Amino acid sequence: MSGHITGLVDHVKKVATEYKFTHCVLHRQALVAKNLLDEVKDVLDQSVKIANFGKTRPQKSRYFKMLCHEMGSVHENLLLHIEVRLLLRTMVQLSKTEQVVNEMDNYGLDILALSEVRWTGAGSQTLKKGSTILHSGTEKKKEAGVAIMLSKSASRALTKWTPINERIIVARFTGRQAKLTVVACYAPTNEADDTTKDNFYNTLQAVAKDIPSHDLVCFVGDFNAKVGSDKSYCPEVLGSQGLGEINENGILLVDFALTNDLIIGGTHFEESAVFLGEASPF
Repeated sequence: MSGHITGLVDHVKKVATEYKFTHCVLHRQALVAKNLLDEVKDVLDQSVKIANFGKTRPQKSRYFKMLCHEMGSVHENLLLHIEVRLLLRTMVQLSKTEQVVNEMDNYGLDILALSEVRWTGAGSQTLKKGSTILHSGTEKKKEAGVAIMLSKSASRALTKWTPINERIIVARFTGRQAKLTVVACYAPTNEADDTTKDNFYNTLQAVAKDIPSHDLVCFVGDFNAKVGSDKSYCPEVLGSQGLGEINENGILLVDFALTNDLIIGGTHFEESAVFLGEASPF
């Protein structure tokens, strides 16, 4: 992450002759794209669109896998190529939201939870295409922060939303058959102290307790947790599609899910390992 320091690499090499420098992995795709011939880039762009089309819905993905199997293909899965990469400066700048709105539209999403937004205070803003963003953060410091972005149709269905703190925000929607409560979360990292973690889960439990019992409920966001691949640890909560070994945050997450009669959805659906590094929504 030295791009903003002019001449840094040259200065370091004068002192450490064996120093090796490589561009941040987040930027390699952009660097490669700059050197591609226009014809090749067009082919790559079309390939990405085709791959993404097959990944936008689980049914399409299953059909593609069946087709590859019938053709005797060695590979049967596609990786979703998301144009909204990690926002290196999070979403401090309001202009960043336009990128997210475009991607929501591309993938047909109505509700999207955002973590580490770093907006101060709490409020809502109407964006282009009739989308809405609800956000909750600290009063002064630009740190943590959560938000829920809604499509135009989801905005119309919104009946109530509550900013809890810089790590939790709640929104309730009215559907044709039932009401839906979405809780967007940004949990402390696994390295955070026990007090910080306990405060987060105590607050989250209080939120869960206040949700009407007849609502459909989704806890979504970044839980900074790994729940592992061993479903026998808690079969009531975990599926067989987890990854690696459970960590301390994973234990807290599983306990929370078990207490509230929830499942961790990301462990119940087959997906490429690249998307299973962190615990997925309930």
